[in-house]
Amino acid sequence: FASKLPAECPYSEFLFSTGDCTKWLAATTDAVIGETYANALRPILASSDNASNYSARWYNRGRSEDPWVSIIDHFDASAVGKMMYGENRWGGHIDSVQDNDGADVYIRDPDGPGYPLLT
Repeated sequence: FASKLPAECPYSEFLFSTGDCTKWLAATTDAVIGETYANALRPILASSDNASNYSARWYNRGRSEDPWVSIIDHFDASAVGKMMYGENRWGGHIDSVQDNDGADVYIRDPDGPGYPLLT
């Protein structure tokens, strides 16, 4: 988790994926960085766990390590390797990406194809 999401993102969706693509999560930019929140249910478009819309509890409190994005609720995600993103080289919760060839973040423009943003 060595990168930083842009504060004002002109794209509509993020796709967070492990490098080997075994774990992934799609969410809107509003769900991820649209406001501050703490342990709040945030909408997920789909993930490697669930192909349908659902929600999980995430954090975006304005701290340097936020947002925390996970396939399942934040406090359960680390123990089972389902934490997908945390900012600013934060050392906690990184096993899921270290054990699966790193992490990639893709963006999707509503008027065009997705392009790699961070790797």
